[in-house]
Amino acid sequence: MLAASLLLVLLAFSPRQDPIPFDQAVGAHTDELVARLRSPDPRDREAAAMMLSLAGPRAEGAVPALIQALDDGEPRVRAFAALALAKIAPASEPVRVALHLRLASDSEGIVRSSAAASLGEIAHSGSVLPLTKALTDPDSRTRLESVKALATIDPSAARRAAPNLKSLTKDSDPQVRAEAISLLKRLNRK
Repeated sequence: MLAASLLLVLLAFSPRQDPIPFDQAVGAHTDELVARLRSPDPRDREAAAMMLSLAGPRAEGAVPALIQALDDGEPRVRAFAALALAKIAPASEPVRVALHLRLASDSEGIVRSSAAASLGEIAHSGSVLPLTKALTDPDSRTRLESVKALATIDPSAARRAAPNLKSLTKDSDPQVRAEAISLLKRLNRK
C-alpha cells in the first residue's frame, strides 16, 4: 500500500506541463482503494480510508464500502472511514445516519470523536440531537468534537443543545470547558 500511496503522490506532483490535482490522482484509483478496504492487513485498510478522504467527492463510488468499513474490527480503520465519509459525501443522508450510529454506539472513543468531527464538517441540523447526547460521553475528545460540531450547525438549531452545553462549563477537561463557554456566548449573541 505504501508503494501505491507514493505512486499517487509522485503522479500528483511530478513535473509536467499540466500537473494532475492530487484529489484527481487519488480519485482515479478509487476502485483499487476500495479493494484495499477489504485487505487482511489493518494498515492497508486504514491507509485506503485515509487516501479516499483525500480524493473528496471524486471517490463517491467508495461510499458503500466506507459505510461498511465503519464496522471494521480495527478502531483506526473505523475512525478514518468516518472522516472520509464526511469529505466524500457530506450531503448523503445514509452517511449522516451511519455517523450518528457510530457516535452513539461505538466502543472506542477515537471512533466516536471522529464521527462527531465528521458531523461537524457536514453541519446538518439533523445532527443536533445525536451531538447533544454525545456531550455526556465519557471520552473527553468525543465531548470536545461534539461541541465543535455543534458550533458549525445553524445557531437556531444548535440552541437546542444549550442546557447540555451549560453543564460542560464545569467539565474536567479545560478544552471542553473553553469550547462550551465560547459556543454558549455565540449562541446567546445570535
